[in-house]
Amino acid sequence: MNTEYIHDKLGQTVESIAGYYTPMKELRLKYNGREILCILGATKIESSHYLTGGGTYALVPGYIAKWRFKQSEDGMPVSEIEPIRGEAARSAVAAAISEIEPFTIIDFW
Repeated sequence: MNTEYIHDKLGQTVESIAGYYTPMKELRLKYNGREILCILGATKIESSHYLTGGGTYALVPGYIAKWRFKQSEDGMPVSEIEPIRGEAARSAVAAAISEIEPFTIIDFW
C-alpha cells in the first residue's frame, strides 16, 4: 500500500520531545530499475532519561511512485511512496547508502 511523504525543509531543525533532528539532503537512489527516496540528516538527543548524544541518520521512506505531485496544506511538496518490503531488499539498500556516507542509523518506513 502506497503512502504520502511530506518533504521537510532541508537544513531546518525540527524539535522533538528529547532533542532535535535536521534533514540535510534528499537522495533519489537507483535500485532494481526504480528510484528510492532517502533523506540524510543529523540528530541530537538532549533530554532523554536513558541516553544523550547524536549522530547521523538515513531515513528511507521507500520507492518513489509519484515525485512531488502535489503540495501539503503548509505548501510543502508531497510524494507518493511505496514502502520497501523484505529483508533482502532492505539490506541491499542499506549497504548502498552506507557506501555513500557512513550512518549510525538507517530507518525504513
